[in-house]
Amino acid sequence: MAGELKSQISLTYQKDGVKKVITPADSLVAVDIADPIAIDNIQVIGTAGENLLVGDVVNIAFIYVKNLDQTNYVEVYTSGAYAGYKNRLLPGEDMLVRRPKFPADALVPFGAQANTANCKVRVVIGSL
Repeated sequence: MAGELKSQISLTYQKDGVKKVITPADSLVAVDIADPIAIDNIQVIGTAGENLLVGDVVNIAFIYVKNLDQTNYVEVYTSGAYAGYKNRLLPGEDMLVRRPKFPADALVPFGAQANTANCKVRVVIGSL
């Protein structure tokens, strides 16, 4: 079966007469999955930072992270040799990264760090 992983985005930006809209139909991406391994985990992220748990998923197709905290933000970042990417998730915000690989197909480790107190995040990771 083709297109087992589907990702869609809906976005509306409007400010001072400027309006930009991305509809799910504009952003549909379908990916074939060969190895049906995925995890869905609630992870407590501390203020010292730690790796996101990937379980048995090796060939990552996507990483989804949602900040479940109602007060504090969490920073999700790449670590190791690919350190530098950083995304701040405010309370309730989420993010999706598809196929997080860099040159030479090196698996990119992702970490997270809470700002002032431990935060729970939902982490969903699936394989290709």
